[in-house]
Amino acid sequence: MVETNSDVNSALSKALAEANAQLLEQRDFAVAIDSFQKQLLLDLEASGAEAQSFFQKLMDSMNIAAQNLLSQFSRVTKEAEMAVAELSEVSSV
Repeated sequence: MVETNSDVNSALSKALAEANAQLLEQRDFAVAIDSFQKQLLLDLEASGAEAQSFFQKLMDSMNIAAQNLLSQFSRVTKEAEMAVAELSEVSSV
């Protein structure tokens, strides 16, 4: 009977040690997953900020280009009006 109790105690100790080892592995896995999720969230936030900055710069550049184009168009239009006015003066003389 003592030998049976010893065998049962040994089996229970072995089972507890294995369960403890599995729990430690699962805890380590959960910690690794949590760390991965946090890093992924940081990376996504950084990517989102970079994309927003890129599109803001793109829109600003397009706005500047449109303003420059309108300014040049206005200048060319004024020059054409002046040329037409000069031609009208010359032809009426």
